[in-house]
Amino acid sequence: MQSSLFLAELDEYLRGLAMRPGETGPPTASWARDLLLRALQRVEHGESQANKPDVTEWLKFWRTEDRIVRFVWRLDALLRAGLARETTPEGRRHLIEIGLCRWFEIDDKLESTVRTLELEHLVDEAVHYAKGQAGIQMESVASYAAAIRAVTPKAGGVEITPIGRVFLDLVGKDAVRWLLHVEVTQSIGPQDPARLSREMAGDLCEKLYWWMNAKTKLQFSWPIVERLASMGLVSITGRDKSKARTVTVLPVGRELLAELEKPEGSPLALLASTLNEDLMASAVKAASGKETTASRGETATSMFAAEATARTARLVVHEIRNTLLPVRSSLDSLYREILVDSPVDALNKRRPLIDQGLTRIFEFIDQLNRTANLAGTSSELFDPGPAIRDAVSGVQTRAAARLDLKVPSSGLPSLQGNRGRFVMALVNLLRNAFQHGGEKLTAIRVHAEPTDNTRAILITVEDDGQGVPGDLREEIFTEGVSLSPNGTGLGLALVREVFEQEFRGIVVCDPSPLGGARFRIRVSTGASS
Repeated sequence: MQSSLFLAELDEYLRGLAMRPGETGPPTASWARDLLLRALQRVEHGESQANKPDVTEWLKFWRTEDRIVRFVWRLDALLRAGLARETTPEGRRHLIEIGLCRWFEIDDKLESTVRTLELEHLVDEAVHYAKGQAGIQMESVASYAAAIRAVTPKAGGVEITPIGRVFLDLVGKDAVRWLLHVEVTQSIGPQDPARLSREMAGDLCEKLYWWMNAKTKLQFSWPIVERLASMGLVSITGRDKSKARTVTVLPVGRELLAELEKPEGSPLALLASTLNEDLMASAVKAASGKETTASRGETATSMFAAEATARTARLVVHEIRNTLLPVRSSLDSLYREILVDSPVDALNKRRPLIDQGLTRIFEFIDQLNRTANLAGTSSELFDPGPAIRDAVSGVQTRAAARLDLKVPSSGLPSLQGNRGRFVMALVNLLRNAFQHGGEKLTAIRVHAEPTDNTRAILITVEDDGQGVPGDLREEIFTEGVSLSPNGTGLGLALVREVFEQEFRGIVVCDPSPLGGARFRIRVSTGASS
């Protein structure tokens, strides 16, 4: 689908809020306007090679509808996607300034002719983008982000929420799909001025074409129609002095709006509903002043997670069952028919439906997996000591084995990452020790200490149980491999995924001096030497 100025400006607004401390966000509107003045001053001083440059006309052109701001945002996004993918924000600002100066025919260049030509190409695309669409005030983008709870108030401003972070992880059609699911989840009805309702989506899909004038009484909010147009889902034509106009639902609009007619009909819809309920519950607790203890917060989080898990399970069961039923029916018919008919004819008759069902199952699983990755909590700086203690206290032991914990009294260097995932992975490792230690198991020891001049933390979990056979010490981290006949083979695979992929560490298994298994985890702290 075509790029949308509305989506681009929403992306830039939220991306600026998502910056970590010390990071620089996208160029601001004030920086863009200052850039224009700096470039025009160079023209005024005779640096432009243009024939009779008209500073007044150029200033008027770039100030119209704040084109310079949209040009800068667009060029910054294009640079991030290609020519300056690995460049710092300050480096991209330098390239943007060179690009604008070259548009004014000031002879600034890059280190190579090829890169200069590529920059000119991106400048032309950004200029075309800035000229070709009516501007959207950032105030309206900020208001929309607040309306759909993509941002939430905090002291002195706003901060991005999980709803906003999911949007930043999606592109194109999927980004629009996400916004629509969020809107219908929150909508208070057809006249809601900020959020599309499920009823309005159904009406648009049913009629596809609307004609109206100033006297037409609408059953829905007109600003929503204009936003759908800015997203590329509908087209609005025929605006004249009598204000008569037509609204046509475009093919991509028919596709995405039709998906909204079934409540929670997809993993994205489920995720939107769950995140919205969590945000609402948190807002209610904060307003009532009841969010005062850590235990209450943990209980609420647990309830939300349990409900989300139950919904996901119901959705998966429903989708897979409904898809496999016709597949099973076709297979039953195929088994009967090959006894009396040509196997080739029977297979050709039944295979399309069987293949279609299996393809749908795997597409659904892939979509569910992608959606699950979007829901993760954002990275944070946390103290690993309390996190390790939380994991140890959270393991409920049914065996007589004791669990000993040793953490330096002076504390450990901080880690950057998802604290909840860190605790969950460590809990899985401890449970694995209890479950597979065997009858010999009497003790489990957990030891954590800084290493490599505080640039890393070494966590050791060892026991005196039956241990892990030498030929399986690497294989047990593979998904599906388990030492128990009833095991799922997922626990240690998750441990390695979290500590190695998310915390830039390494996990190894070897024999313990205690006689059982020893797992050593080394995770980077990010501290400088």
